[in-house]
Amino acid sequence: YRRNGLAHLLAISGLHTGFLGLALYRLLRRMGAGLWASALSAALFLGFYALLTGADTGVLRSGLMLGLGFLALCLGRSYDLRSAASLALFLLLLRSPLQLFQCGFQLSFLAVFAIGGPGQELVRRYAAKRKILAALIQSLTVFLVTLPVIAYWFFSLPPYGILLNLLVIPMTGALLLLGFVLLAAAFAAPPLALLCGQILHLALGAQILLCRLAACLPFHRILLGRPRGWQLAVYSVCLALGFRLLLGRDSRPKEKRQRELRRVLL
Repeated sequence: YRRNGLAHLLAISGLHTGFLGLALYRLLRRMGAGLWASALSAALFLGFYALLTGADTGVLRSGLMLGLGFLALCLGRSYDLRSAASLALFLLLLRSPLQLFQCGFQLSFLAVFAIGGPGQELVRRYAAKRKILAALIQSLTVFLVTLPVIAYWFFSLPPYGILLNLLVIPMTGALLLLGFVLLAAAFAAPPLALLCGQILHLALGAQILLCRLAACLPFHRILLGRPRGWQLAVYSVCLALGFRLLLGRDSRPKEKRQRELRRVLL
């Protein structure tokens, strides 16, 4: 998992926090609970979950952002991902300023700003109605934005991690909920727990198989070494200019822009 850029799936991260919070909120709404009651219950659960798991940066960031989303929903206001991430960034740095120099903190917020910033705009412009292409664009955007941090802290890059994340992340929510069903069924219905355990075993085995197959491909791990400051600056400027060119004003038909973007990606 670590060598293919999938270690975040096994850690207690913001990804899991978001899945659990949204799942609880939707479950309460389907059971007939009111909007405020469902949102408040999910927000309290996220708070207790953050304390239970050690209040990691990713968990706190996801909990704060999801809590703001619930508040906006209850008040009938629009929700902006970048604004919520900025407030979470300010509160976490106010609590512990030295987090700014930690790898997990940098990756967590860079990924969010990449999704809510250039990733969202690229999807809106080039792949508004194409889910697979939209997911690929988002994954590639996050990879490009977080690449300097990954190279700085880990000295290498897993190029196939983009595609592996597209295959594995959609499974994460279902597997996480299945794990909670297993824990609950272990006391009340052991046969159901056994079935859930077998499904989880097969799913995790399939993920490991994908990782091993990726490790057999050429250039599955590119060793870069720690980049210097000027190299990071040049890369950041070039990336910003690239996003500016893709997101600048364009009078060409939408279909033509989509064809050109697909040609670039392929």
